[in-house]
Amino acid sequence: MNNQLKRHLKYYQYLEFVREKSLNLDNIQKDIFKLVLQNYDLNISKSQINEEIAFINRAINDKIRKEDYVC
Repeated sequence: MNNQLKRHLKYYQYLEFVREKSLNLDNIQKDIFKLVLQNYDLNISKSQINEEIAFINRAINDKIRKEDYVC
């Protein structure tokens, strides 16, 4: 499995964890699928991909933390 697919798998695993928490996933799902599509766009730079991954990672972690406080 190449690094790109491993990276996608990692974020799908995050998505599954968030799903288990019963959070609203609409925006997170859209962002992740957008990221997957962008990774196959040869015109996007590696730094843009990394920025997008970092942004999505922060958004998911923030949502998980907020939900943990509610429980």
